[in-house]
Amino acid sequence: MAKRFFNLPTFGQRAVPLRAPPVSTETTGIPRPASRPGVMVSMSTPNFKTALIDRVFFIRWEQPPPMEDIQAVSSQFLSAYEQLRQPMPTVITTAPKARVPNSEQRKNLFKMLEDHRKYISELHLLMEGNELQHNLQRVIVSAQLIVTRIYDDNYARLHKSADSIAPYLTARLGSDGARIINEAREQGLVL
Repeated sequence: MAKRFFNLPTFGQRAVPLRAPPVSTETTGIPRPASRPGVMVSMSTPNFKTALIDRVFFIRWEQPPPMEDIQAVSSQFLSAYEQLRQPMPTVITTAPKARVPNSEQRKNLFKMLEDHRKYISELHLLMEGNELQHNLQRVIVSAQLIVTRIYDDNYARLHKSADSIAPYLTARLGSDGARIINEAREQGLVL
């Protein structure tokens, strides 16, 4: 009997059986998933999701990331940049249930932002949640952005809801920012 693969459910979805992906053994002899040239595939793990939607790179963190996740996201980001060959608007989202990152995680996240600044035309940090702790976290992140000199009203903005990002994307890209946000919402990148 053939081995079955399952798409892990998220946000209340049921698991869906999938066929095994085609494999390629070229050059190394080690099977690996085949890819189609020119197609940017979104990547996700239980802790993060990434996608390139109409020249906007989205990152969603479910929890503060370990260094391995930051490296994986950086790799996806640089692949998207190579595909577009121009700085991209970038939306980074933290889930409402995400705990506060420890000092090492914060240092690694801010280092990632500093290292990728030349590839980002504008940065939108979306901290989801409406409770007091979420509001306090937004205040703390605003202060950290100022201290690390990442904050600039023309470059980095902190948001409470995804819909507040749409006008900036419309102005930057000349395309429908609301459509981009809705597509990101459908992919589970923003609430």
